[in-house]
Parts: sequence; C-alpha cells; structure tokens
Amino acid sequence: MIQTIGGITAANGITHDPLHNVLWVTNHSTDQVTPIQVNADGTAFAVLPAIVVGDSPWGVTYDPVHNYIYVANSLSDSITVINAETRLVVTTITGSFLRPFHLAANPVTGKVYVVNFGGPSQNVAVLNGTAVSKVISLYDSKEPYGLAIDETRNLVYVATVEPHRIVVIGPVKGKPDQFLGWAAFHRGFGNPRRPVPLRVIAVNPNLGPAGDGGHLWATTTLADGGESNQALLIPKGWGGYFHFPLAQNVDTYPADGIAIDRVTNRVYISSGFVPGLVTVVGDHANLCANAFTKIASLEDEANPPAPAEDSDQIGVEIWENKEDVTQATSDVNGDGVVNILDLALVASRFGTSDLTADLNADGQVDILDLVIVANNYNQQEPVN
Repeated sequence: MIQTIGGITAANGITHDPLHNVLWVTNHSTDQVTPIQVNADGTAFAVLPAIVVGDSPWGVTYDPVHNYIYVANSLSDSITVINAETRLVVTTITGSFLRPFHLAANPVTGKVYVVNFGGPSQNVAVLNGTAVSKVISLYDSKEPYGLAIDETRNLVYVATVEPHRIVVIGPVKGKPDQFLGWAAFHRGFGNPRRPVPLRVIAVNPNLGPAGDGGHLWATTTLADGGESNQALLIPKGWGGYFHFPLAQNVDTYPADGIAIDRVTNRVYISSGFVPGLVTVVGDHANLCANAFTKIASLEDEANPPAPAEDSDQIGVEIWENKEDVTQATSDVNGDGVVNILDLALVASRFGTSDLTADLNADGQVDILDLVIVANNYNQQEPVN
C-alpha cells in the first residue's frame, strides 16, 4: 500500500480526471462528492472542499469531451453535472432516472450512459453534455446495475442482477446505441440451471485475438443469491460471443467496485463490507487460446457441453437481437408486444419532447412516431 487518504466519510464511487490529475470520490452518507488533487508523481494527495450533490450519490465518472464530472444520485433520481475545471455545479438533470447507481463515459464520443436500477421498465439513459439524448430499453433484463464501455468498438455492457445477464448496446446499420442482445450466465448444466446474478463489470478491450472483443470482468455475490463471492473473467466479449467464465473467489460482497489497469493488465475488486479491502487479480491474454471450451449458445441446446449437471462450471447462453432497429424501439411501455397501449402512450405525449415516446429521436413526439408504432403493430419485441 502506498498511502491511505483520510477525511472522506462513506467513500463509495471514484473516478480519475487525468487532465487535472484529480480524483473524485462520492460520499453516499453525506450527499457530497470530494475532489482530491494528486501531485505529478502520485505521492501527495490534497483533499479539496466537498461539493454538495443529490441524495445518496453512488457512481461518478469523468467525461473528457465536455470536461464534466457526472454524479449519479441514487435516491434523488438525478444526475449532478460538475465543471471539472472550476469544480462548480453546472446543473442537475432529472426526469429520466430511477435509482441510478452506476454510470460511465465514452471518452471518444463524450456520451455518458446511466443505468436505471429501479422501476417496472429498466433502461439505460444516454447523456450528451447536459441533455438526455436517448433512453434505451433493456426489455426483460431486470435490475441493471453495473456498466462498462468498450470505446474501441463503441459497445456498452450492462450487468444485471436479474435475470443474470450482460446486455450489450452498440451500433446497428449505422445507428448507434441499439439493443444488440444479451448473454445469460448460469452455474451447472442441470434443469433448472442455477443463476449467476451479476453486479459490477469492467472491460479490457485489447486482450485476446483480434475480433474476440477483449476480456470482460464481472462480479457475483452471495448477497444477491449467488453461490459464491466471485470475480468472473469472461475471455471473449460480444465480438467473440463470450466464453465460459473463469471464476476467482474474492472477499465479502464484491458489489460496487471493479477497475482494470489496461497498461499492467491488473484487475482491482473492492469489497463493500470490508473497508479498505481490495483484491488484485491478473488479467492474462493467454487464457483465451486454450483454457476454455465452446460456449453453449441457444443454437447449441441439442448438444450441451460435457460437465455434469451438478457442476460448478459457469455456462453462458447468447441471445442476439436480429430484429429491425426501428421495431426494437416500438414497444414503448415495455410489455413485449407492440399494441394499442403503445399507440395510446405515444399519442398522450404528442407535441412534447418526451424521450420515451420520441421514437425517431428527432426532438418531438409527432405523427412520425405514431407511424413507427403503427408499422410494427402486433409485432413481438425482443424477449427470450
């Protein structure tokens, strides 16, 4: 250990602003975020005055494109935006969030993705600067929690507690931020399979063979009904349609902190119930080549893999959204089918800029949005 930084109550989320060499730490019990100035060689840390944000701030991220700090206020359903240069609050955004815990910025596009854990229709809100530009439905993937961005492929990975999936968002036919599909993780190969609820997630995009999608790391915890407190190395991303994870046992409740140093290929996992405890794991490129067998995708159900039914091996199933991009936005109320309820909801927002009803994202709910729903009437939305 190099040094312990004191004076921060209930430290939770953390991000680093490399332009100003400042750490930003959320304090969920004091409703503040604290900037910490780091010196050039990383040996001295000056705790600066805390900034009041919303209720129970959790995740925090730095966006280098807009030079903003974004704080997810989990209990006030809002996002606080702070100018990283002046350390002054720019605005607080509301209206598109319900229990936002984690968020992440794409350093190339400047978009910030916020997971909404609560509510009947869980989704991901997309921020561009100080405005919400889109809300992406996750359909039947409930309790989205962790989120990671592969900026090299413009992919967003969302880890869900229920139903134990990694949902993938990315470009389709030139349109960004589309629902691409999901990978569901289970332990053993019996019936029923035992779920592996997922919490936080991180991505190391440059390891492994070209086209495989890099390495993903996710955590699972007893607190969510998992059978172990573990960090899972998933040695292929969406490009390689994932692979069986390799599990690493970690300490209590690895729920809220995971980070990857892409230079040294080290993975850091923090355990929330044991203050100050961080597990360090190596992320190795040579695991991909020969340590994993073929995945069990939905197309492989007739030929399941070899492990016994009571095995602790973690398997994965893939569902890919091959529907038209426009159709995938037509189920406005998220009940799995495009019907009169969706038409009624869009009609009730007519003339407004409501993001849930502005299906073509042109800034206004109008006849074009009603036409999109009508054209896909009675179509099933992408569910399992």
